[in-house]
Parts: sequence; structure tokens; C-alpha cells
Amino acid sequence: MRSFAQMKHLIVSILILLATSTGIMAQQDSSEAYLDLIRNANDPGERLEMAQKLLEYSAAHHDTTSMIEAYNFMAWSEYYLNNIDMALEYYTRQYNLATSTNNTKQALKSLYNLAGVISITEDYQESIRLYQQALTIAEKQQDTMLISRIYRDMGNNCANLMLYASAYENIRKAKLVDSLSHDSLSMANDYASLAMVHLNEASKNYDLTDKSSSVAPILSILENAQRDCEMVPLYLPSDADDFDRAQMMGTYYMCKAQIALYHSQKPDADSKKCIEEANDNNSQFLKCVSEIQDDEFIIRSWIIQSEIEYVRGNLRRALEITDTLKYMVRDTLWPNSMMDTYRNAAAYAAAMGNYKQAVQDFLSYDRFRAKYMNDNTIKQNAQFNADAESNKKISKLNEERDSQYAIRDEKISRQRTLLWLATFFILTVVAAIVIIFRTLRAKKHTLKMLHVQNEELNKQKAEILKQNGTINKQYQDLEKANSIIYQSIRYARHIQHAALPSKDTVQKLFPDAFIYYMPKDIVSGDFYYVAQSGNKNIFVVADCTGHGVPGGFLSMLGMSALQDIIRNTSGELDPGTALCMMRQYVKQALSNEEEAMQVTINGIEEQFSTADGMDMSIITFDSQTRILKFGGAYQNLYIAREGDLIRLKGDRMPVGRHINDKREFGTQTTELQKGDMLYMMTDGIASQMNCDKKKFMSRRITEFIEQNHHLPCELQKQNIAALMENWMQGAKQVDDITMVGIRIQ
Repeated sequence: MRSFAQMKHLIVSILILLATSTGIMAQQDSSEAYLDLIRNANDPGERLEMAQKLLEYSAAHHDTTSMIEAYNFMAWSEYYLNNIDMALEYYTRQYNLATSTNNTKQALKSLYNLAGVISITEDYQESIRLYQQALTIAEKQQDTMLISRIYRDMGNNCANLMLYASAYENIRKAKLVDSLSHDSLSMANDYASLAMVHLNEASKNYDLTDKSSSVAPILSILENAQRDCEMVPLYLPSDADDFDRAQMMGTYYMCKAQIALYHSQKPDADSKKCIEEANDNNSQFLKCVSEIQDDEFIIRSWIIQSEIEYVRGNLRRALEITDTLKYMVRDTLWPNSMMDTYRNAAAYAAAMGNYKQAVQDFLSYDRFRAKYMNDNTIKQNAQFNADAESNKKISKLNEERDSQYAIRDEKISRQRTLLWLATFFILTVVAAIVIIFRTLRAKKHTLKMLHVQNEELNKQKAEILKQNGTINKQYQDLEKANSIIYQSIRYARHIQHAALPSKDTVQKLFPDAFIYYMPKDIVSGDFYYVAQSGNKNIFVVADCTGHGVPGGFLSMLGMSALQDIIRNTSGELDPGTALCMMRQYVKQALSNEEEAMQVTINGIEEQFSTADGMDMSIITFDSQTRILKFGGAYQNLYIAREGDLIRLKGDRMPVGRHINDKREFGTQTTELQKGDMLYMMTDGIASQMNCDKKKFMSRRITEFIEQNHHLPCELQKQNIAALMENWMQGAKQVDDITMVGIRIQ
């Protein structure tokens, strides 16, 4: 029998065990209670508060599993409260704790979520790196659903880096995984992602707000987007829940709307029908995403709607939408929505003639693009390509080194075999010694040679890595500078084209006319302008000092000044008086205490003249009396009448600073006849050189007018374009070219 002391000890042990078990059960019950409260909470703030309490409780009881869950819900809540930095912090803590406790499932979950949140910060390269780590774990766990999602998300990130070949490759891998697992919903998601990547690529090559660009280069991309888009409803399961159905069909309608909008810009398209199709699909898109309260897609729908109104010609409605969007995107997580909103707003304002607002919106767009695209996307794109190239070179070096090692091992193995055979079949001591001596000497020589080769390979590897770093830095700097300059000038061209009068506006005032307009660079120093003052129709042709960006700025200044002069002139506008007013306007705008100023840019002193100005000709025409008035500043007016050519000479001084800038511009009056052909032009045609460095000269211009004035205006435009192309024969264009022809009705 046991003693009383032994029995007492046994009873105490049982009581301690029961107490411990009861405590563990209470702990589990309390953790589960907090988790139930968290799962039932609809508000992110409430869920965050419950998750913080769960973290405190589980930390006090050393319950790492519940701590991991708490970090997960805290990160989720901070993300939906737009606190991205805190979301990243909590997902990182979740991952570190899961890794330290060998909780592979939670480590994979946190790693995937961490990569997704980082992609929102536009650090796509880091996001892809984390997705690749998550992919390695998911493949070991054979989690096919997560594998396909990772491939799909990596594809979307590659598209944002403009690495479209990698984007399509990753999404097709996701589609293969989903096809093998017969996951219809994921297949629908794959096709939706492919369609969106196609449209992402199309948007980088064509801009709806750019009147001068052609939709032709992206037609094959649109065809692929249409094909993949139509597969989405075919794969969407009939038993999909309301959220998945609304999200997939919303993506489907969004793609259909954008495709129809692009198709409306084709030369042979039924534009009205395409625009209405885009509008109907966008309405369905907005309805779907409103059901699931997806703020990002709701903003995207309104951006598309503003573009539809712009293409319709409803500029005022397009501006109203973008003004509302400016408030909607102010606190969002999506930089692309910010950039698209302000870029479109700039183009719409310019088309309305509100150049001040256009410049403000363009500067806002440029600020967002510089913050996100230049510092992140371009840098990541260059880094991604550079790393890929570096890895290829390193892999090649490793393969060569492995090949050398294999040859070495083969030689050593053969030598060992020979040594054993020689030892086994030794006939004499002398023969054995000779064989062993020769074998050892050969082995030593081989090892020495391989050692030298290995050192050389390592040196080459180090040199390649060093060169790669230098090339990578140069590539990043060059790519960033080139992208900033090109995109800024390209969108400046949008604003300038929007400011020029449209073809319909010209034909309304001058029904039978042609305009041959060929800028030297992306933006032009030439401009033309039409207006109506009383019963007089006005046509202006101007050539600003310089071309490119400086000329473009002067042209915008000139158009703005003309608007003010015409708007503020009471009674009949006199061309000579208008030129004098323009001269005062230009001199005041470019005034300075000195005739030139020096500005230091990047350590280099640049000289700028304040004596800049423009050559200009202005005509006013009364269609009832056929009375024409003309004023010219270094420009002439040609009148072709039944085989005769009349030249009205302008004053020999520009609109701007000049030695004779106190003298008034004159106005010449003449009565025109029906069928007369008027010609106004800048000096770009006469100054153009051919390959032999010969100028076109005014003589050839008069010959062209005498030979072509009786032809229809559109045919004259084709003939002058062909004549200039044949004259240049590949020679560089030296100046902006503008020629206007007007037939008197």
C-alpha cells in the first residue's frame, strides 16, 4: 500500500493538471470569442479594435497562433482604412512570427498579402519578388488556387512595368493551372486579366485626347482584348456568388466600353454607334461595381464616362465629370486614377479654350507622374530588365564553370581508375613507380590549370557585375530623363492642337479652303486662327520666333492675345490696328530691362533674347460686299485671279521688338471677285532646303500657285504636300511649315 504522503502528492498533481487544463480551455474559448467578434464586425475600425484586444490577450497567454491571426486582421483593417504603412507593418509582423514558429500556412498567407499591398505603393519589382517567394511555398503545399492567383498578380505587375511579354506569360501560366484544376471562376478571372493587360498596352500607345494620333497601330491589340473579353461570361459559373459575379461582369463591361471607345476613332467606323455602345457598357460597368462598392472601379467608370463625353463633343459635361473626379481621387490609393483624371482634365480645358486651367491641370498630372511613374515605374522597369540580363550572364558563367568542373571530375575519375588498374595489374615495381609518378604529375598539372581557369572565371564574373551596375545606373538616368522630356512635350502638343481651330470651325467661316500644316518638331511655332467679328470673317497666319518648345509657348501666347484683341474690339476690326495691338501685347509679355538675359541651367549659362516676336498676316473679309482688308508683318498675301497673280506686300517689320517698332502697321483694302484664290503662308516653305542645301525660294511658290490655283482646294493641299516631299527627299525639315488657301465663293 502507498503511504499517506504518496497519496497526498498524487492528489496535488491531479489538481494541478486539472487547473492547467481548465486554463487552456478558457484561453481557447476566449481567443475564439474574440475571433467571432472580429469576423462578425462589418466596420474596419471596429474590426481593428477587436483585433488589437485579441493581440493583447494572446500575447499575455503566449498564444502565437492567435497573435498571427490578430496581426492578419489588423493589417486587413488598416488597409481598408487607407493606412498602407501600418498594413505593411502588421503583415510583416505576421510573416516574421509565422516563420519563427514554423507556421508555413500563415507565412504563405502573410507573404501573399504583403506582396499585394506593396504593389499598391507602385513598388512592382519588390512585389514580384515577394510573389515569387510565395510561389515557391505554394508549390510545395500544392495549393493550385493560390498558385494561379500568384501568377495572375505577377502578370498584372509586369503589365504595370510595361513588360507585356512577361505579363502575358505569367497569366497564361495561371490559366494552365486553372485549366488542369477545372476552376471555371479562376479561368474567367484569367481571361479578364488578359483583356485588361491588352488594354493597358493599348493605352500606352494611343491617347483618346490626342487629336493627331492614329488608332491603327493598336487595332491588333484591341482584337486580342476583344477575344479574351468575350471568354469571361462563358467561363463565369452560374453558381458564382453575387460579389464574384458583379466583379467579373464589371470587368467585362469595362473592357467592352474601352474597346468600343477606341473603335470609334477608326477612320471607317460608325463613330456614333461605337460611342453609344461604349456608353451602354460603361453604364453596366458602373452598376456592377456600385453593387460591391468597389471605389477604384467606380472612379475608373467615371474616367471612361468623361472620355465618352469628350469624344461626343460634350466638353462641358466632360469637364464637370473631371472636376468631380478631382475630389474623388484626392484620398485614393490608386495613382493611375489620379494621373488619368488630371491628364484628361488638361486636354478638356484646352479644347474649351481655358488655357490657364489646362496648364494647372497638366502641372498636377506631371507632379503625380513624376512622383509615381518616374521615381518608381521607370526605375523598376530598368532595374527589372537589368537584373534579368545580369542573371543571364551569371547563369552562363556558372554553366561554363560547371562544365569545367565536370571535365575536371571526369579526368580525375579516369585517372583514379587508371591508377587502380595499374596498381592491381602491376608487373614490376619499376613499372608501378613510373605509372604512379606520371599519373600524379598529370593530376597536379590538371588541378593547377583548372584553378587558374576558375580564378579567371571569377574575375570575369566580378567585372561583369561591376559593368552591369554602371550600365544599369546610366540606363535608369537616361530612361528617366527621356521619358520626362518626351511625355511633357507630347502632352504640350495635345494642348496646342486643342487650341487650334477645328476643321469644322474653319469650314463654317471659309467653306472652300485648305490648310497645309507641318510642324518641324512635336510642338510648333506656327499657328493659324479663325474668328468672326460682326459680319467680318477673320483669318490669321503667324510664324513665331523659333520652333519646338520655345515656338510653341510663343504660339499659345499669340493665340491668347488674338482672342483678347478680337473680344475687346468694338466695331470693325482693322488688320493694321490689330497688328499694332499684338506688337504691344508681345513686347509687354516679353519685356525686360535688358535685351537679353542669362540663365544658368545645370551649370551651363544659356542666352535668351527678349527681342522675340512673330511674323503675322491678318485678313478680314465681308462675304456680302467681297471687300477684303489685309495687314502683314513680314508676310505677304497672294491673290490668284484668272491667270493673274497679285501680291499684297506686308510691312517689313515683325510683331515684336524692332528698330522700326514705333511705326504703325498699314491696312490694304481690295475688292475680290468670285473664284479668286487667296494664299497666306509662313516662310517655312521658302526656307526649306533639299539634299543639295538649296532653298525652295519664293519663285517656286509663285510657280505652284500659277499651276494649281484653278484646282479644288483639297487637291491643292495634296499637291503642295507631294511637292515638298519630293523637294526634301529625306533632307531634314528646317522650320515649321504652314500654307493656307481660301477660295472666294
